[in-house]
Amino acid sequence: MEDQSIQRHFNPVPHEGDDGLFRQTWYAVCRSGDVPIGGVIGRNFLDGRVAIFRGVDGRVQVVSAYCPHIGADLSIGCVTGNSLRCAFHNWEFGRDGRCQRTGIGDPAPPTARLFNFPTVEQYGVVWAFNGEEPLFELAQPTRPWANLLLDTAEPFRLATDPWVICCNTPDWSHFATVHRFEFAREGQNESLRFEEFGVRRTFSATLERGSGPTIDFEVVVRGTNLVLIEGVIEGKWFAVAACLGVPRPGTCDFFLATMVDRTAEAGEAEAAARLAEYVAIANRMGAEDSPIWDTMHFKPGALTKSDRALARYLDQLRGFPRAHPSADFIN
Repeated sequence: MEDQSIQRHFNPVPHEGDDGLFRQTWYAVCRSGDVPIGGVIGRNFLDGRVAIFRGVDGRVQVVSAYCPHIGADLSIGCVTGNSLRCAFHNWEFGRDGRCQRTGIGDPAPPTARLFNFPTVEQYGVVWAFNGEEPLFELAQPTRPWANLLLDTAEPFRLATDPWVICCNTPDWSHFATVHRFEFAREGQNESLRFEEFGVRRTFSATLERGSGPTIDFEVVVRGTNLVLIEGVIEGKWFAVAACLGVPRPGTCDFFLATMVDRTAEAGEAEAAARLAEYVAIANRMGAEDSPIWDTMHFKPGALTKSDRALARYLDQLRGFPRAHPSADFIN
């Protein structure tokens, strides 16, 4: 008798933390404003903990949180000059992670060092790269930073991986079903341009199923933790960046950064008003997606011909480099 049982067939994508590995990409760790000059804070990161400190020169650095001496959490220490001092025995560490001096005056052992993550600040967010050297740079807006008025919201947390959120870009049909965009369906799979560490696409859409304004979009996914959306609506440029972090496997911190070009407005008040308008739009779209991201059981399975671009992106994710060089330091 023929077996009538039903099985689900899917081709899984490794989740962050599977086999103790994480994608080698930039991760959003905290907002820039959370770390004042001369300040230090702690954050959970990947499967461990890091300290983020800002020296008197204004530069910020992300390092492993636990002192190699006894294991005190350096985020409860203090900043002295451009170094981080442990609260327990006053060992001091530079940005390169090396111990510069011990509190008692003994020579520092050669192995007394922290893991220093490549660190940058963009979109009002502090980013750390999972690796000793970054494999690529973050995507940049096409307008000069000096021209931009920026709002970076307090992050919210989702029970998913950042790459699941990045899948929204090649999953073009969700823009119609979830966000009520109206646009030409023909050629959408071919509108994506794949790069070594991401993908980008350009398209035009009319909001609210044709009753709203028309927006020209350029969307870039860089790595697996940044989605940069630039748009022009009624001749005015704006951008929204989804900056994504991993405080623990299976969770994502979502920092939403919204930007307008202040030089295109009549003054700061008009620029601020336009920024508030776009923040509201970005928040609305995030609220439409978030309940889905927060509850989905992401297992790519029964895809159709309209999912060709998504399927290709999923293949890119399966081959994305994964590692965990800081494992012995942050745990």
